[in-house]
Amino acid sequence: MILLLLAQFCHAQTYDKIGLLEKNVPVLSVENITGFFRHRMEVNRNAYLKRFPINQYVDFVVNSQNIAWN
Repeated sequence: MILLLLAQFCHAQTYDKIGLLEKNVPVLSVENITGFFRHRMEVNRNAYLKRFPINQYVDFVVNSQNIAWN
């Protein structure tokens, strides 16, 4: 138990010295995506997102007749 607490303390001390390694990237600064990821984004947008029947699902929630979990 003491070793676990000591390991956590040492890890916290090291982490404080290093700081965060990741940096936030604003979404609007991402441009010119290429390759596989660009292809997947286009396919998702055109084949799924543009055809997704959002009104049907919103109406299902708004007009829900379910009043019990069973």
